[in-house]
Amino acid sequence: MQARFWDRSRKLPPDKTPSGDAAEVSMAEFTQLLAAMSRLLQQVSVLPVFKSTGIGLTEWVALSVADGKTGISGKALSKALGISGKRFNEVSAALSAAGLVRLSRTSEKQQTIVKVTESGKAKIAEINALVHPLLASLLGGKQRSMTSASKTIRMMTRLGQPASGGEKSR
Repeated sequence: MQARFWDRSRKLPPDKTPSGDAAEVSMAEFTQLLAAMSRLLQQVSVLPVFKSTGIGLTEWVALSVADGKTGISGKALSKALGISGKRFNEVSAALSAAGLVRLSRTSEKQQTIVKVTESGKAKIAEINALVHPLLASLLGGKQRSMTSASKTIRMMTRLGQPASGGEKSR
């Protein structure tokens, strides 16, 4: 079941109804969260692991997302990463030139399909082996915190999307 922003037309049971200030969204907290997320991405992107492996944060994430699929369209990968088509072209070209992915075109709709090569799988494993100890020491046994944060952030990414049942904007 996917998390969604609360539809105010639905009624909550009395014991689950938010009250007073708890129901208010704190814009100050929201902007602090965005600032912290921005700092996190900036700090992760300059970790020595990315210099030593010759691959950037966006490329690592793209490889990891694509590796979970037998082949993923460029459009789907761009959407998953939250990057533009132009940025996708740059990232996929760099990964392809390094031999980490294989790009192919489908005959229908001329879509780009991205498949991770064995070298790409090895690169993911190499980076994961370097990042995992850093992450484990940072979390200090609180791995559930990351799962909870991930779920909350995925829910919040729906901020710019129409409410469920609504018409999609084009």
